[in-house]
Parts: sequence; C-alpha cells; structure tokens
Amino acid sequence: MVTFVGEHQSATLNEIRDRLISAGGLAISATHLSRLLADRCHLMLKRLHIEHGRYNSAKTIQAQPAWVHQFQVEMGSFDNAIFFDKAGFNLHSSRSVGCAPTGQWAQQTGRPADCKPNILLLVAIGKDGLYATDMVTGGWNSVSFVAFLNDGLFPDIAGQHRTLVMDNARFHHTGEVQEAVEQAGHRLCFLPPYLPLFNISERVFSKIKPVVSCKELCDHHNGLTNVIDSMLSTITANDCTGWLRETARWMIIAEHGHPLGPEHNASAALARHGLSDGLQVYFSSIFA
Repeated sequence: MVTFVGEHQSATLNEIRDRLISAGGLAISATHLSRLLADRCHLMLKRLHIEHGRYNSAKTIQAQPAWVHQFQVEMGSFDNAIFFDKAGFNLHSSRSVGCAPTGQWAQQTGRPADCKPNILLLVAIGKDGLYATDMVTGGWNSVSFVAFLNDGLFPDIAGQHRTLVMDNARFHHTGEVQEAVEQAGHRLCFLPPYLPLFNISERVFSKIKPVVSCKELCDHHNGLTNVIDSMLSTITANDCTGWLRETARWMIIAEHGHPLGPEHNASAALARHGLSDGLQVYFSSIFA
C-alpha cells in the first residue's frame, strides 16, 4: 500500500482501498483507511504540488550540475548577485481551504465581484535585501523592464558590476535588455529551466501571497497594492541571507545530480543524500 501511494500520490481513499482489496487485503472503511495511513504509514493528506514532466526530467537534471559549476566559477559568491522575478495578483486572490461546521460550506465573504486586471509585481533582491520593486497592471515587457532597470535599480548600484540573475522569460533575452545591462556595467545570468528553487525572489512571493489571500480587499486595486507594499516593507536582509543559504543547499543537491523537489526542506534532502558534511565550508566559499 505504501508503495502504491508513493507512486500515485494523488490517489483518493477509494482508489487506495480498491487497490488494497485487489491485492488480497481486507475491505475497510475510508475512515479506517485514513487513520491507518496516518498512524501506521505516516502518510498525511497535503495540498497537491503539480510537477510537469520536464521539471525533473533526465535532461533537466543533467543540466543542473554544469550550471552550478559555471555559477560558482563566474560569480564566486552570492554577494554580487541580484535576483529577479515577477508574480501576479488580483482581487480574487484567496485561500483554497478553510474550516466550517459539519454540513456547511467554508466561506470567505466580502470578496469583490470583479477580480479586475492582474497586477504583476516585479522584485530585484539580493543578500542585502530588496533593491527595487514595482507593480504594473497587465504585464511586463522589454520596454517596461528596461525602464525598471534604468530608473529603479541601476542608480542604486552604479559602479558595482553586479550579476543579474533571472529566469528565461522571452523579454529578458531581448537586445534592449542586454544592451541596458552591459551599458550599466553589469552582466546577465540566466537560470536553467524549471529551477525556481535557485531564485530567492520566489521566497518574497511566498511571504506575500498568504497574507493577500486572507485580506478583505475592496473593489479597486488600491487595497491590493497597499497590502503588497506593506508586506514588502517587512522583508529584511536577514530574510534574504536565510533564503540564499537555502538556495546554496539546493545547489549542493543539484551539483551532485539529484532531482529537486521531493522535500520542501533542503536540509532534509541533504541529509537523505548524505551531503550534510562540509556544508559550512561550502557556505564560506559562496558567501564572501
């Protein structure tokens, strides 16, 4: 049964019970099966994380060690790195689970009838904290991104020769972006595909989205942007250092050719693969 659930983690209790019966097991109730899975097998019902076929494909896993090595050779440490990413929000952002008495719906009231256009938050973040943030209605493109760099980021890092780490969004690869970065004395570094664990900007959004989802938002964007701005102001340099350390742990795992993602905690993954020894030495090398 444990093997079946491990290979079919989205299986329902009825499907697991049918499998148990077909394998010669006893016919038990769904309630009894749920308790058995929790108490004896230590399997808990969790939010399902969707992983598409390319995320941990052989090609993706094989590309990761080479990228980590190149990152270490060309950058040396995280001190120079500034990470970029964007995330969308709207007035219908909400939690997907809640509590209610038996026989009643779990409801979150007061939500606007119209979600309005998406707001896309873009952040630039590094070891010292947030360097620049901006929100646009609709979406980002090469023109607005270059304006963000020239007006929001580059004046604060003039003469520092930073490495700008970003994903493979199409407009990141345009000539306009490349030219703007090079003229400012910086360089681009693109993350390998399907590797959000290497981008600490994702941690910013994971801190903001749960708060946005539980707020009673008004029928306009001001309430939403105010909540986002309020949460951005709580992000500290200590947060960023912790996120970078977690990223460094995942880089060790990727460098050794292991798939990423089964554990939500990199320390647990390091221990499972026997890679915890030498962690402090690695930190010393990647944090100047």
